[in-house]
Amino acid sequence: MLCNECGKNQATIHTIQYVNGVKSEMHLCAECAKNHPELKTFGLFSSADVFKSFFNNMLNEPGLAEEVTLTCKTCGESLDDFTRTGLLGCPECYDTFRDRLIPVLQRTHGNVQHAGEAPEGVEEKAKNRKKLSQLKEKLSEAIAKEDFEQAAKLRDKINALKEKGE
Repeated sequence: MLCNECGKNQATIHTIQYVNGVKSEMHLCAECAKNHPELKTFGLFSSADVFKSFFNNMLNEPGLAEEVTLTCKTCGESLDDFTRTGLLGCPECYDTFRDRLIPVLQRTHGNVQHAGEAPEGVEEKAKNRKKLSQLKEKLSEAIAKEDFEQAAKLRDKINALKEKGE
């Protein structure tokens, strides 16, 4: 999904706000989000404080000091930058800092799979992608077993699901 403001970069920050029962969504890239001071605070403390408190203990563990200088090859964001701002620089940062982010997300949310609300239509598409992936796997198994009758049925289901998704 592209940023609502610049229309160029991938949106990495998604907000949903309810005012007087009216829902409004905003999807921004990291650069445009910097121009929205309302996104930098959660109540009485800043998002940077939240991330600092989670990361401080881990960053001060023995043997981890060298990882603090780890930087994203794509955008140059460092783990230290993230702990200060609470914002990652690009989608590649999630892979670069994965080993540090997963434990924090697990402790914070109790899960590392997104289970909350999604923009309209996304949830159904995700279910269809998962079902399609499962059917393709079963199709491969049927072909390997030379069960061509089952393979034909699975192929038809795959084609029907693809048509439904378009």
